[in-house]
Amino acid sequence: MKEYLKLIRIKSYIKNVLIFAPAFFAGVYNLNSFFILGLGFVAFSLTASLVYIINDIVDVENDRKHPVKKHRPLASGRISILSAKVLMFSITILILVLSAVIKNTMFTITLIVYLIVNVAYSFYLKNIPLVDLITLSVSYILRLLAGAFLVNVMLSPWIILVTVGLSILLGAGKRLEDVILMENNGVITRKVVKDYSVEFLKMIIMFSSFYVVFTYTIYSVLVYPDKLVYLTNIFVFIGFLRYFQIIFHKKVYYDPITILLKDNILKFIVVLWLVSFYVLKDFRWSY
Repeated sequence: MKEYLKLIRIKSYIKNVLIFAPAFFAGVYNLNSFFILGLGFVAFSLTASLVYIINDIVDVENDRKHPVKKHRPLASGRISILSAKVLMFSITILILVLSAVIKNTMFTITLIVYLIVNVAYSFYLKNIPLVDLITLSVSYILRLLAGAFLVNVMLSPWIILVTVGLSILLGAGKRLEDVILMENNGVITRKVVKDYSVEFLKMIIMFSSFYVVFTYTIYSVLVYPDKLVYLTNIFVFIGFLRYFQIIFHKKVYYDPITILLKDNILKFIVVLWLVSFYVLKDFRWSY
C-alpha cells in the first residue's frame, strides 16, 4: 500500500487545495460548499494522480538515472507497469463516479481540460523551455477555475494574475532543483533542463516573486478599498524573504512545495497570512 501511495503522489495533493481558494476569498464558508469543494478536491487529486502515473510510465527509463527519482515505485520495479495501468483504470472509474455525483458541467469540463493539458505536458510540452513553465501555470489556473465553478463565485482577475505568477515561481523552483542536480551529479533526466541555467531560473524566481507581491497588493487595495486587507501583504513579503533565505543563502534547492512542507517557519507565515486575511477582510476601516 505504501508504494501505491507514493505512486499516486498523495503528498502532492496539497497543490489541489487551490480549489478552495475562490470560496475563501469570496467568503463562502457554509457546509454545503465545503462538502462540494471536498468532492472536487478528491476528483482533482485523483486526476492529478492519473497524470502522475502516466508521467512515471513515460519517464520510467529517465527516472532510473535520477539520484532521487530512481527510488520511485515504477523506476525501482517495486510496482510493475501492468499494475500501474490497472490502478489507472480504477482511478478513472472513481473520477467518473465523483463527476456524476458533483453534477457540475463546467467543473467536469475543467477537469477534462486539466487532464488533456497535463497529458500533453507529459508527452511533449515538458520538453519545450518556458512552455513547460507556462503549462504548469495553466494547470494551477484550472484548479482555481474549478473551485470557482463548484461554488458559483466570480473570480477577481487579480487573483488569477497572482496565481499565474505563483505558478511560474513554483515551476521555476522545480526546474532549479533539476538544473542543480545536473550540474552537481551530471544527471540529465529531461531534455529541457539543458535550456535552463541556475542564473536564468533565479532571475525568473525573483521576477515572479515581485510580480506576485505587486498583483496581490493591487488586489488587496482595489477589491477591499475600505478594509485593512492590505496589511496581509506584510506576511506575503516576509514569506518570500524566508523562501529567498532558504534557496539563496542556505542553498536548499528542493522544489517550492517541498520547501513549504519541510520548513516550519514558512508554514507558520502562511498560517498567519490565512488568519489575518480571514479577520481583516471583514474589518472596515473608518476615520
